[in-house]
Amino acid sequence: MTEAGAVPQTERLAAALAATAELSVPVDADAYEGVRGDRLDALTGRLDALHTESPGTRDGATAALVAARLGRCLALRFALTAQPDDRKRALELLETARACALLDEEERTAADRALGAMLGSRLFRLHREFGGGSQEQWSLQRMMNAFAVGVPAAQGGSGMLEDSLRLVRLLLERDHPALTDEARRHLRDFDEVVGAALDGDTDVLVRRGRQLIDSTPGFTLPPSLRAVLPAAFGLLEDASARPAGDAGPSDPRTAGARLAAEPLTESDWAQIAESQNQLLALTEAMAPGTLAEEDLAELIARLTGTGDTGPASGRSWLIAALLHFALAVRTGDMEGFRTALGLMRDAYADGELDAAFYDEWLRAIVPGVLLGATLTGGSLQDQETAWLLLEAQRWDDASASGTSAVSLRLCGAALRLNFRLMSALDDEDGEAVEDVVEALCALELDDAYDDAEDWIHVLVGFLLGAACLGTARLAGSREEVTDRLRAAVHHFQQAVDSPVDMPAMRALLDASWAPLITLTAIAESDPGRIAEGVRRTRTALESPGFTSDFRSRVRSAAAIALHTQYTLTRDPEPLDEAVAELEQAVTELPDGVPGGADLRWDLAALRAERAAVRPGTPE
Repeated sequence: MTEAGAVPQTERLAAALAATAELSVPVDADAYEGVRGDRLDALTGRLDALHTESPGTRDGATAALVAARLGRCLALRFALTAQPDDRKRALELLETARACALLDEEERTAADRALGAMLGSRLFRLHREFGGGSQEQWSLQRMMNAFAVGVPAAQGGSGMLEDSLRLVRLLLERDHPALTDEARRHLRDFDEVVGAALDGDTDVLVRRGRQLIDSTPGFTLPPSLRAVLPAAFGLLEDASARPAGDAGPSDPRTAGARLAAEPLTESDWAQIAESQNQLLALTEAMAPGTLAEEDLAELIARLTGTGDTGPASGRSWLIAALLHFALAVRTGDMEGFRTALGLMRDAYADGELDAAFYDEWLRAIVPGVLLGATLTGGSLQDQETAWLLLEAQRWDDASASGTSAVSLRLCGAALRLNFRLMSALDDEDGEAVEDVVEALCALELDDAYDDAEDWIHVLVGFLLGAACLGTARLAGSREEVTDRLRAAVHHFQQAVDSPVDMPAMRALLDASWAPLITLTAIAESDPGRIAEGVRRTRTALESPGFTSDFRSRVRSAAAIALHTQYTLTRDPEPLDEAVAELEQAVTELPDGVPGGADLRWDLAALRAERAAVRPGTPE
C-alpha cells in the first residue's frame, strides 16, 4: 500500500483497462444491457483520475490508451443519459484516439466506432422524440423544441447540426463496402446542406436542401415536419429574392446570415422567433391538425403582435390571415373569413404592406379568401368579387421571384381557369370548355412556373382532368364521350399518383381514387376495380379534413362509385353500401354548408332505388 493507503497506480490502471476492454456504445439506449448507472460512473471516475494523474510512470501509448478508454466511457454515458459535458469531452478524446499512431489498429477502430455510435444515438433519440405517428398532434412548445434542434452550438444550441455533420463525414470516411454510390451522393449532399446552414449561406441551403429531399428515395420525416420544410425553404427563398430595401423586421436573411457569427443579438433571436411562428402557421395550414387546437389562439396572437412577443411584421400579419382562412375553411366558421380580410385591410392601412413583394400576396390571397367564403356558405357577391379580382390579375416583368411568389401566380391562374370552367359548364358551352382545356394544357407546360410548389402543379393537372370530364359531359357521340373520359382518367391518374407530401393535398388526392377508378370502369366497361378505389378513398377519412364538409364529400364520392358498381353489375350489395355511406355523409354534414340539399336528394334517390330492388327496405 502507498502512504495514502491507496491501491498502486499500476494495479488501478490494469483493472480499469481490463474492465473497459469490451465496452461498446449503443445507438439505442433502451436495447443496451451492459454496464450503466453507478457502476459506469465509478469506472469513468477511475479512468478520469488516471487520465489526469502525472504520467511519470507510464509511457505515451499507455496514456493514449487511458484517454481512449475514458472517451468510450463518456460516449457510453452520453448515449445513456445525454449529458452535454460528457459529449463534449468524448468528442475530443475519441477524435484524438481514432487517429493516434500510439494506439494499435483495434483501439483506433474501437474509438471510431464509439464516436459514430454516440453521434448516431443522438439521431436515434431525436427520431424517437419527434418522429411520431402520422396523425399525431404537436403542441406549440414541442414544435418550438423541434426548431431549437437546428440552432448551431456557437449560438447556444445542442450541437445536433454539428454532430449530424460529423456522423456523415465519418460514414464517408469509412467508405464501407455496403455504402452504395447513391448513398454516398446523398451523404455528400447532406454534408453540403448542413454546412450551408452553419455558414449562413441561404442560397445554397435552399437550393441543395430542396434537391436533397426531392432526390432521396425514402427520405422520411413525420408529416408535420415534412410540411415545415417547403414552408421553411419558401420563406428563405422569398427573403433572398426580395430587394434589400424590402426586408422586414423578421427577414430570415438578417438572422440567417449571422448563424456563423457569435453571438446573436436579442434582435436576431426575435427575428428567428417570428420566422418560427410564421413556419408554424404555414405548417398548420398545409397539414391540418398539426398543432393542438388550444395552441392556435396563442400562435395567432404571436403573429399579429397582440400577445407577449411585441409588434409583428407585415408578413406575419399576412400569414395570420392565411391561418384564419385555413381554419375557417376547415371549420365552416364564416367569421374566420371576415377576420382574415380584416387583418389584411388593417395591415395595408397601417403601411405594413407597402413593399412590392406584398402586393403580389394580396392580389393572390384576397380572391382566394373570398372564394373560400363562397364555397363555405358565403354570398354570390363574394364569388363575383373573387372572379373580378382574378380576371384583373396581371404580372409585370418586375414581379417578385422565388418559389412562393411563382406558386401564388400559378395558383391564381388555376383558380381563374377553374372559374371559367364552372361558368362554361353552367352554360353548357362546349367550345368554352375546350378553350379552358387548351389554356390548362398551356399552363401545365409553361416553364415560367417551373419553380412553383409541386402540389400546385398537381392541382393544375387535377383541374385539367375535371375540364376533360366536362368535355365528356357535353360530347355528342358515344365514341367521343369514351375518348374524353379516357383523357380525364389520364390526367386524374397522374395527379393521384403524384408523390405530393402536403397532407391537405394528399388527402384530396386519396379521396379521388374512387371517382378515378369509377371513371375508368365506365370508360372501359370494367367494374372489377371499383371496390379497390372505394377502399383507397376511405383511407382519406383517416386524415383531418381541410374543409368542414370533407368527410361528407369523401363518403359521397365512395357512394357514387358504389352505385356505379351496382349499375354495371346489378349486384345489390354495393347499393346497400352506397346508401350506408350517404346516410353517414348526411349525419356528418355541418349545418349551413352548400350542397346539403343535393346530398339529401341523392340519399332519397338511392333509398328509393334500393326499395325497388329490395322490397321492404326503408325509402
